[in-house]
Amino acid sequence: MVSTGRLLKTDSIWVESRADARHFTDSAAAVNYCLSHGLEGVRFLVSSGDPRTDIYLDVFSAEKRWLAAQSQMG
Repeated sequence: MVSTGRLLKTDSIWVESRADARHFTDSAAAVNYCLSHGLEGVRFLVSSGDPRTDIYLDVFSAEKRWLAAQSQMG
């Protein structure tokens, strides 16, 4: 969760340790999980195991910007 820096472990448990975090088989599985559980304010950590090469993906922010633009258009 972006606001806390914690990682998802199970449906309602968030942890600080990467070792304890839930691992998804691919990004589509992670997106589907978030959508089906109503998770917002999250970003995805893509990691090869080396923290120096970690990538964070803010998947849902683009959708929020698009929705905001649509509402302003009237």
